[in-house]
Amino acid sequence: MRTRLLAIAAAAAAAALAGSAAMAQGWADLPDWSGDWTVVKAKAADPAPPYKPEWAAKARANAAALKANRSADPFSTCGLPAGAPRMLSLPGVHEWVVRPGEVWHAVEDGNTVQRIYTDGRKHPEGDDLFATYTGDNVGHWEGRVLVIDTVGLRPDTWLDGAGAPHSDQTHVTTRVRKVGAELQADIEIDDPMAFNHPWKLVRRYSRLPAGSFVHDFACRIIRSAADAKAAE
Repeated sequence: MRTRLLAIAAAAAAAALAGSAAMAQGWADLPDWSGDWTVVKAKAADPAPPYKPEWAAKARANAAALKANRSADPFSTCGLPAGAPRMLSLPGVHEWVVRPGEVWHAVEDGNTVQRIYTDGRKHPEGDDLFATYTGDNVGHWEGRVLVIDTVGLRPDTWLDGAGAPHSDQTHVTTRVRKVGAELQADIEIDDPMAFNHPWKLVRRYSRLPAGSFVHDFACRIIRSAADAKAAE
């Protein structure tokens, strides 16, 4: 018991030191990503995911199910997040809150917030790392470029709106930077179970007019005529 308490205390002390180092970075060292952003429509289609045969079959099955019924998309279920890295591609408002020690990426569509810690911490290991929709995110700054390392993603989400599946071994590296007046996210998705090699994507964002903000996003499923009448 004493050994475990000492280990916890040592871990807390290391986190505190890392946090102090991040805070020492200072506001002046951080880029200005204030305001709100929206995805710029790409000029060309994304490359196809480099699936292994078994996973390519799963992707085709998902696409067929989606064609037959739009509710086959896990994100169509009211209240469920799209998950990372798909949230980087969602329409609507994106907001990046940049501060010493952490960055928050808030997306209006689905009311999802991805917290990226830049205070020097590492990913949890073993049973301490459990799957979530936005994953476990640690980051660091390379000059004005935010490098995000994401693991611990739920395998029951899709990578896009076309039915691209992934395993629980997915590892995402995202590099976000300012390019002219836009933000650009260079995304590399590595899934050794599903892919033959990493899948690379690019997302760009233009700044919305001043005064824009992330609205609440809510949905409600009408299950019956009685429910519909009660909602009037």
